Amino acid sequence: MPLGPFLLSELLSMVKSLEVHFVKLNVINPSTDILKVDLNNDENLNTCTKIDIGFSAGKSVKYLLAAKKVSDKQNLAFHIEF
Repeated sequence: MPLGPFLLSELLSMVKSLEVHFVKLNVINPSTDILKVDLNNDENLNTCTKIDIGFSAGKSVKYLLAAKKVSDKQNLAFHIEF
């Protein structure tokens, strides 16, 4: 498989970019091996309200909260399900 080495580096890059959304930033740094991050330890993970849902989704949620179209309870339920 001539592209195998490139596949590994791309997969690692994808996993690191996904991990940034729900793992605390002080746990991950460029030199951290992603396999050594303990995802079962709650101290390493963001709380449900601090998970990065993205710019557009965050902006939409803020707009809906300000317009009183969704309640705080619905917002929390959204973050928990996400």
